Amino acid sequence: MPSEVEKVIHDLMERLKVASILQQEKVEPSPSERKWMEIAAMVETKGWSRPFAALSSMTPLDRENIRQTLCFKWARETLACTDRKKRAELESWEIINCNIRGVAARLHSITEQLSPTYYTTWRGALTRILEMLNRHYKATEPESGLEKMVHDALSSDRRIGERQQTEIPIGAAGKVGKPGGIVIAVLKDVTALWDDVLGSEDTPAVATVYAICEHLHPKRSNPAAQGTPRDKAAPRP
Repeated sequence: MPSEVEKVIHDLMERLKVASILQQEKVEPSPSERKWMEIAAMVETKGWSRPFAALSSMTPLDRENIRQTLCFKWARETLACTDRKKRAELESWEIINCNIRGVAARLHSITEQLSPTYYTTWRGALTRILEMLNRHYKATEPESGLEKMVHDALSSDRRIGERQQTEIPIGAAGKVGKPGGIVIAVLKDVTALWDDVLGSEDTPAVATVYAICEHLHPKRSNPAAQGTPRDKAAPRP
């Protein structure tokens, strides 16, 4: 039986076919439908299939709470969408992809945020959080295993550090003179101010990843703790 993630990927591929047919027939979709079709090409290529599937299957209230945690507003196309399934997927991709405040952007370093070509994958987001948690992981670990590691570490209230930033080359100050040294001294504080100015702190992203991992790996009741029928005392005659 195909998994929920496999079903979502299949649906995305089918949507790309439909979009191609509409384009050939020169059918003009609405802004909401156009954006919904474009998402199909991005989810897989950018490596976010599993969290996209998880977010799409959450309740609208859960996604709304996540939006408020990430502190952004739904796009106009998303708000205009009346189809419940399409709206869920539009919201899911915004949570991942929203500029500056989406999960992916919040987990980028400053240099990565400024790069027009860099875009972290779901695997990259998981490994970055594990590094922030000072947890070791195997390079061969599948995404599902990394998700469990992140979930377990965050569930145990493990202390999380800040994501790594690219260091400012302050050693060059002597070569550029006093004015250059002053500029570099100011640049040293950029990493501390950048997230505050843009509102791209990583804590809301970590909280969202935690929620996604929990949705992908829900806690199951332990039959041993409850006792099996064999463990229970037999009724007296």
